Amino acid sequence: MNSYEKIQLMRQRCETMILSMLGAEVAPKWWKSPNKAFDGKTPDEMFANDPERVYSYVIGRVNRYG
Repeated sequence: MNSYEKIQLMRQRCETMILSMLGAEVAPKWWKSPNKAFDGKTPDEMFANDPERVYSYVIGRVNRYG
């Protein structure tokens, strides 16, 4: 698996986890809303620069509340 495929897989997994935690109505808003965990950046902005940080954050939420 090359690095592009790895990033695509991380995004797909994040989207699936966010969707299941927040629901279809709220999940898209989460990606576009400023987040304290990302220094006020949106998850979309942070994913573009540091996808592993967003992935780790989402995994941490699943482990904490799942």
